[in-house]
Amino acid sequence: MDFSILLEIFEEYQKAGVFLRLISLIGFLYLFTFAWSLKKLIYEIFLAKGLQLEKFQTRSGAWAIITGASEGIGREFSLQLSERGFNVIIISRSKDKLKALSQEIENTYATKTIVHTMDFSKLKDKDYEALNEIIRDLDIKILVNNVGLSHQMPTPFSLTSSCEISDIITINCIATLRVTKLVIPGMIRRKNGLILTMGSFSGIFPTPLLSTYSGSKAFLTTWSQALAEELKPEGITVQLLNSYFVVSSMSKIKKPSFFVPTPKLFVKTALQSVGLQRGASTPYTTTPYPSHSILNWLLENVVFKLSRSYFLKHNLKVLQKIRNKALQKQFANST
Repeated sequence: MDFSILLEIFEEYQKAGVFLRLISLIGFLYLFTFAWSLKKLIYEIFLAKGLQLEKFQTRSGAWAIITGASEGIGREFSLQLSERGFNVIIISRSKDKLKALSQEIENTYATKTIVHTMDFSKLKDKDYEALNEIIRDLDIKILVNNVGLSHQMPTPFSLTSSCEISDIITINCIATLRVTKLVIPGMIRRKNGLILTMGSFSGIFPTPLLSTYSGSKAFLTTWSQALAEELKPEGITVQLLNSYFVVSSMSKIKKPSFFVPTPKLFVKTALQSVGLQRGASTPYTTTPYPSHSILNWLLENVVFKLSRSYFLKHNLKVLQKIRNKALQKQFANST
């Protein structure tokens, strides 16, 4: 190799002004961080192992609380945590579905279940007091904040009903905080615990026509990070589970695809990736499902770097089309 060429390049670089050197340094640092981020993404998807849930298990049988447990992701968390040996407290407003799930768990796994029925949109103190009595003497090691509500269809904020706005904020934010506040003291006493909260891609970027839901998920993203830093010295792990679409009644998607997993697959990867980031750019956040991880990484490292405003406008167009289809279907059903 002719090192004289490299020497000439180095000499020319030395002659360059401070501004050019600074630009070169910034460019090098950007390329380095980009490459490092990509390497980390690949490593965490294919090689890295998350925190082992056995850390939270005890001989006497630790307990997990799952909100919104009657169907979808919440139901799968209940089943898969039971399979791993955790007793579960399953909470939802649908008593019949909870009883059926409880029976399925106890017939399949050697674990206990407690059914607690409550409507998270009502904010009834007696419901939270009853829950507090249930958990008072139990070894609660895991909390899954899964309960959530979105809009019935994409709707401009000015046309969104006050009831829908209130329900979304109450269920997604206030109820999540109140349940978490009940559980934390016991975890602090035991110096051990895991708090998982369901996030959404709508919390990463503003989503027009779903503004209240988007804002509620952005709140949970920030809250989870702050809470995680507070509770880390207490031996408690807090993590937000970021997700794109999953087959569910909320998403109204019935068939899985590359970017849309079943609840079973999503929960499986979520429980395997505790402590990892997998494409997420914010601390104490993981985007567990691989295709979601890749999409999250591309958004944060490519799309948002080019133009957030363009992506915001694109989002509005997409949601407007979905709204128009929903309105047409609604009109057809009413005639």
